[in-house]
Amino acid sequence: MKISPSALLYAVLALSVTCTAGMGSYAGFQLGGQLGSLAGAVVATVGILAAVRITLALAGLRVAATVRAVLGDGHAQGTADTALTGITLYEAAAFPLIDGGTSEQERQARRTVAYRLAAYDGLPRPVRVSAAAALEVIDAGLDRKEARAAVNELAILIYDLRSGHPDADAYGDELR
Repeated sequence: MKISPSALLYAVLALSVTCTAGMGSYAGFQLGGQLGSLAGAVVATVGILAAVRITLALAGLRVAATVRAVLGDGHAQGTADTALTGITLYEAAAFPLIDGGTSEQERQARRTVAYRLAAYDGLPRPVRVSAAAALEVIDAGLDRKEARAAVNELAILIYDLRSGHPDADAYGDELR
C-alpha cells in the first residue's frame, strides 16, 4: 500500500502539534516559574512554525495536483509546440518573403536550432518523425508550397495529438 504525500504530511502535522504541546507542557512542569514559562513559549513557537511549514507544503501539493488534473503534464505539449516554432522560423529563413531577406548566418543558426529541437528526446516519436520530414523538405529548398504543406502537416499532427482527435489514435498517447 502506498501512502500519498498529502496523507503523510497530515499525519506529520498532527504528530508535530501533539509533540509540541507535550514538550511545552513537560518543559514548563519541570522547570517551573519564569524559566518554565519561557521554555514552554519557545517550544510552542517552534511547534507552531513547524505546523505552518507543513501546512504550506500541503497547500502546495494540493495546488500542484489540481493543476496537473486540469491541464495535464504539459511537458510533451510544450516541447512539441517549441519544436514547431523552431521549424517554422527555419522555414521563414529558408524561404524569405523578400530576396536576400535573411543572411546565410541567420539561416544556418535557425537550421541548427530547428534540428536540435526536432531531435530532442522529450519530443514524442510521431512529432519527431513529422518534424524530420518537414526539415527534409525545407532543406531541399525547391518548393515553398511543399515546405509549407509539410510544416502544416506537423502542426495538425501536434494539434490532433493534444486534442485527442480520433485520427490521432494511430500515434499513441504521447501528448494526452
